[in-house]
Amino acid sequence: MSLIFIPEGKILVHCHQGISRSAAVTIGCLMINHKMSAANALRSILKHRIVMPNQGFLRRLAIFQDKLIADEAAGETS
Repeated sequence: MSLIFIPEGKILVHCHQGISRSAAVTIGCLMINHKMSAANALRSILKHRIVMPNQGFLRRLAIFQDKLIADEAAGETS
């Protein structure tokens, strides 16, 4: 898999199949950069292409989402 950062805040993600792993990376980027939930990020991607992150990646994205929420809450209270 390759990640290429393009000016204007765009990212090109290339993976041989492009169905699971690259989708999970793209979802993670949307979660960080656009403050999207994993579900909303997946829905956004599905508007443009067919993807199907595997269950393991989806579980990790759920854990990552919880961490982002906790980090944001901790930052608000500091």
